[in-house]
Amino acid sequence: MGRVPEPDTRFGHACVVRLADGRVVVCADSQYGVYRVDAHDGEWLGTSEDPRWVPVDGFAWTPLPDGRTVLASANEEGITRMDASTGIWYEPGEDETCTTIWDVTAVRLPDGRALFVGAGHDRKVYRWDAATGQAVNQPLSGHPISVKAVTSTTRADGIPVIISGCEAGQIRRWNAVTGEPVGGPLDGSIQNVSQLAVLRTVDRDILVGLDMAGGEMHRWDAQTGTPIGTAITIPPWSVLIDVYTDPRGVPTALVDVGDAGDAPAGVHRWRLDTGTPIDGRLPDTVSAVYHDGTRTIMVLLGPGPTLTTTPV
Repeated sequence: MGRVPEPDTRFGHACVVRLADGRVVVCADSQYGVYRVDAHDGEWLGTSEDPRWVPVDGFAWTPLPDGRTVLASANEEGITRMDASTGIWYEPGEDETCTTIWDVTAVRLPDGRALFVGAGHDRKVYRWDAATGQAVNQPLSGHPISVKAVTSTTRADGIPVIISGCEAGQIRRWNAVTGEPVGGPLDGSIQNVSQLAVLRTVDRDILVGLDMAGGEMHRWDAQTGTPIGTAITIPPWSVLIDVYTDPRGVPTALVDVGDAGDAPAGVHRWRLDTGTPIDGRLPDTVSAVYHDGTRTIMVLLGPGPTLTTTPV
């Protein structure tokens, strides 16, 4: 999760990737491909251009047992995978060009395999082997309309759970190993699921669902499906940049607020436990957040692009 400030298109997509050699690389979409920048020193690592390039709808990444780190982009043709260390694209297979994929996330199965999970325009949730791009079993069906967002959590027994949301506001959970539904659709009044994210805290895993058009941010306990509080009202067409726990232990949503509504445009924060706003506007160039082992770091992408980081 993350975004690149774009004066013409409001935002692009950015993803903070941790490589096997310890480097942290920011990957972001551009007009012709994905560019990579070292998060520690801002070194430009190049743009991975592709003649088949189509705009990105979301990024996800995962390490593999063989030492590779694979980045997947969701796009109108399916997903495209790239070696995040070298910037070399993998040739898409037939399974990867199935339908428009609006969002992608990564899960790791108990047997060590890594999967990419995609939100399908055709109302289905797709799973691919992250190492090969081959489909894993049949797509998951149950949503009544286009699936727009996916994320995941992990149960206490180590089983990952896929969470998907569609344009009708329906949020479903699935056992990532078996593909079986986990309970029924979540209770809540969200009208249209635009984005989903999960934040693991000491007390619980918080599922965040954003309705861009409706200007609302909803919260649930990701494990139980129980709603948390009431919807947080935000300006319509705001974008959820990231979720993180700040140094005080406060679960936080980082939101790029649009021009509509009472709040001034820019990057703002809300508490995910109480639903209240946090004072202070952040720089417009804030693009992502990651944890370096001791601190939570904010990534700022400026023109050029230029990259700077600052502790939260």
